[in-house]
Amino acid sequence: MPSPPFTQVYCGNYEYDASERDLERLFDRYGRVERVEFKSGFCFVHYEDIRDAEDAIKDLDGREWGRMRRRLRAEFSKTDVNVKVREERRREAAIPNTTLFVAGFDPRTIRTRDLERAFEPFGRVKRCQIKKSFCFVEFYDLEDAKEACKKVHGTRILGRDITVEFCVKDSSAGRSFSPAGAARSRSRSPLRGRSRSPVRRKDASRSRSPSPL
Repeated sequence: MPSPPFTQVYCGNYEYDASERDLERLFDRYGRVERVEFKSGFCFVHYEDIRDAEDAIKDLDGREWGRMRRRLRAEFSKTDVNVKVREERRREAAIPNTTLFVAGFDPRTIRTRDLERAFEPFGRVKRCQIKKSFCFVEFYDLEDAKEACKKVHGTRILGRDITVEFCVKDSSAGRSFSPAGAARSRSRSPLRGRSRSPVRRKDASRSRSPSPL
């Protein structure tokens, strides 16, 4: 059964090489997490209790996290429709090239051959390289890459919906990379005047009343 909208937390602006396990551990500190929906560059965290969601948002929004110390964005998500619209517009504005960025699969179960099977029907694949929770798929032909980007995006591989978009840069030679627009790090001022709740143990008893919906 889906979680109520007010227990869903949107988290974004983390690094694209962040693993699913890293994010699960980060949010699990604040309470019982029903599930985490991983997208391309952001995720939705579903808590059982709204108070756990509130604590996670208070403590994590604006916090520097990860190797590049990017400031996380954490907020309630009543619906993911607007996020999906923004992501689709960003994808459509990307400049087509032969290298695709693939995310959303489960890195614990995915194999290179699983991804190759998904992309090979659209043309000859030059390279399929998995890096933690994302992957590069490079085609020899640009038109093949364009067709694969359009047709494979949003399909399911081993039970997970994957996202596919064109890369801006590639890391095959040790260079930095990002999907289109992903390198734009939001400039956020440190949080002011807000008293953050201490991190609570998941099994700690609560004396406060639930927040009104």
